[in-house]
Amino acid sequence: MNRNRPLLLVVLLASASLACTLSAPMPGPEVKVGPTIQREIAVDRVGGPGDTAHVALGMGVGELILRPGQGDALIDGVVTYNIAEFEPQVVIDGTQVAVTQSVPKLESIPDIRWGDFRPKFWFEIPKHEDEDGVNRWDLALGGQPIDLAINAGAYQADLELGGIALTGLHVDDGAASVRLAFSEPNPAAMETLSYITGASEVHMLNLGNANMARMRLEGGAGSFDLDFGGELRQDAEIQIDSGLSSVRIAVPAGVPARATVQGDLSEVEVEGEWTGSGSLFEHPGQGPALTFIINSSLGSVRLETK
Repeated sequence: MNRNRPLLLVVLLASASLACTLSAPMPGPEVKVGPTIQREIAVDRVGGPGDTAHVALGMGVGELILRPGQGDALIDGVVTYNIAEFEPQVVIDGTQVAVTQSVPKLESIPDIRWGDFRPKFWFEIPKHEDEDGVNRWDLALGGQPIDLAINAGAYQADLELGGIALTGLHVDDGAASVRLAFSEPNPAAMETLSYITGASEVHMLNLGNANMARMRLEGGAGSFDLDFGGELRQDAEIQIDSGLSSVRIAVPAGVPARATVQGDLSEVEVEGEWTGSGSLFEHPGQGPALTFIINSSLGSVRLETK
């Protein structure tokens, strides 16, 4: 067991509490919008040869962009913000790396507009009512195997993780609009991909390239689009627990799959090479297989051939 694991747990618990502060109005001082600042984030490889870096990213509201790095750096990028409390903090302890930020004490819940790719945040700031809060992270990851944890509140994200050596991926967010893609194969074997979210719209692309053994998606009311395109190199078990939401699963032709769907009043629609009825559905193919266990309450499930 890594002796530095408690640091990661503390960071994630702090980030979780950070996200929870956005769920209801709270008293606090006025939020001051100041000049726009660009803070460079640069973290070299940690540990020794072959060590896995445990990277935790914790943010409240904002925009998160992740992409594969081009050099040997573990993290390289820029955080842009104009509220002092959004200044990022970087903590390194052995192979544990945490990039987090505090959240200003808001007089009200932020009003998040998804009109364009760069979200803007309107706070109740009497002296600065015509100014917008900005919090944008643009980071590249790489350099060594990474166990990645993302903890966020209400945000928009474009997560291009193809080509990054991920041994694990753990996402926990609130109200989100997220694109998560593996456009290139994962060069490492991933043990678990977990995604826990609230009322969100999540698109996952080319999950076959994730090279994962297990996946868990837990979501509330929302829309979840799971595309398993790419190169499937090992059997994978996928558990999905959703509420009043729509779930779409697309499996490439020739990839064997089985889906068990459970839940109250869940509507299941099949298209392409999927066959079955009731609670059990199958997709023909040879090679590594996908096994889906879907628990959907008052939602809809669509199974497609890609």
